[in-house]
Amino acid sequence: MEANNLNKTEFSKYLGISKGRLSQILNDGEINFSIEKLCSISLKIGKIPSFTFEEKQSYIENIKGKYPTETEPLYSKKLIDPKILLSKPVKSENDH
Repeated sequence: MEANNLNKTEFSKYLGISKGRLSQILNDGEINFSIEKLCSISLKIGKIPSFTFEEKQSYIENIKGKYPTETEPLYSKKLIDPKILLSKPVKSENDH
């Protein structure tokens, strides 16, 4: 918006979303978009969306030690949004 000197009305029209929706995103970060809409908006602002799909357990192993422990919730440090906290992995029969 600032880089192109656009107001909210102009920017929302450019992105293809309502002015109210833009205000919601800017004010509280709620961006519950479809992947299609997210990709469209990303391209319009000069960004390339990049998605990866990883095994849940591998991802958890890779982030261990980078975030607070279970006794210190991740959201207490504002590192991630509490709405998207990972659930605990389910132990398989092989995890004794």
